[in-house]
Amino acid sequence: MRQVVLAAALAAVAALIAAWRRLRPPNEPAPAGPAADGAGFIEVDGAAYHARIVGDGPPIVFLHGFLSTAGVWDPVIDRLGPDYRSVAVDLPGFGRSAKGASVPAGVWGRAEWLRALLDVLRLDAVTLVGASMGGQTTLAFANRYPARARNLVLIAPFAREPDPYPARDAWTWPFVVWLFERSMFSRRWLAWRQRQQMTRPHRLPRGRIDELFRQTQTPGFLEGIRDGYIRPPVDDLRRHLPGVRAPVVVLWGAGDHTLSVELSREVADRVPSGRLRVIAGAGHSVQLDEPELVARIIQSAIDDVDSAGPAG
Repeated sequence: MRQVVLAAALAAVAALIAAWRRLRPPNEPAPAGPAADGAGFIEVDGAAYHARIVGDGPPIVFLHGFLSTAGVWDPVIDRLGPDYRSVAVDLPGFGRSAKGASVPAGVWGRAEWLRALLDVLRLDAVTLVGASMGGQTTLAFANRYPARARNLVLIAPFAREPDPYPARDAWTWPFVVWLFERSMFSRRWLAWRQRQQMTRPHRLPRGRIDELFRQTQTPGFLEGIRDGYIRPPVDDLRRHLPGVRAPVVVLWGAGDHTLSVELSREVADRVPSGRLRVIAGAGHSVQLDEPELVARIIQSAIDDVDSAGPAG
């Protein structure tokens, strides 16, 4: 009887190991050298940030949301084609960018990091496209550096943060760490979260879940998230919105269950030159549900600024 129980236990362990191996993302070597006309790394203040840079034309900088990566913009960039200089970067702490102590603290720290990134890339006034938390960073940057934000296209921008942040408490952080350290659970949760933010999950790019999961297993990931995004004081950006002088197009998916349309409408109403467009049939990740439409809206927003000419 004991041998039967032992054999069953060994079989169960073997099955768990096999399942874990299937869930692990494939090993992927980091590309060497700076990012230029493809994937690579950009050095900012001594730290390396992973980016995809393609095309030649009006510059567009793409910023992703929380627990995401620059890969979320691939379907949009592919549709924009080579006539735009598209720059999609893994934000500090995410994807294959620098983690740990290299992650700037809070939204204003990220705004300064974005300014330094544009300096390194020698980009002056650019079109900024930001989703969710990336939209929050974009708004802070446009408020602080109005001359460098030519126009903004925001997808469900996260203009205010909940307070208190549940994971901010000391007693909840060990639980958050425990969740992310459980590889199988973390990957399954990330897959559920990504699909929950879409109305058309069949359009999820191949390998996207592995990409999201891989970043959670990188040394320094949890520390960077904690110190850069969770622990810094909360700043409600709504009071800064009147200082955003660039034209702003706000997109919100009618199937968004993450952020309410009221917040997107408030952003569009509070900036001096903003308008809201509700996208029927899309979720929180409008760029994945409707990449072709998002690409057309970006092109139209750039054309509108070009036709308007210099301000004043």
